[in-house]
Amino acid sequence: MIHKIKNFKNSIITSSHDVVSMIANTVRKVSFGFLKRKILSDQNSLFTMIWEIL
Repeated sequence: MIHKIKNFKNSIITSSHDVVSMIANTVRKVSFGFLKRKILSDQNSLFTMIWEIL
């Protein structure tokens, strides 16, 4: 019985760890995509600025 409870506790810990890493990965992906989009839009405005100067 105690062994079962121990296993249950371990499975909860590992599943919560999985959830945390999943959330972290999602956040990383989203922020990376956002950063990429921001860099791209900044590049476009930079190109526009250079184009207007020329």
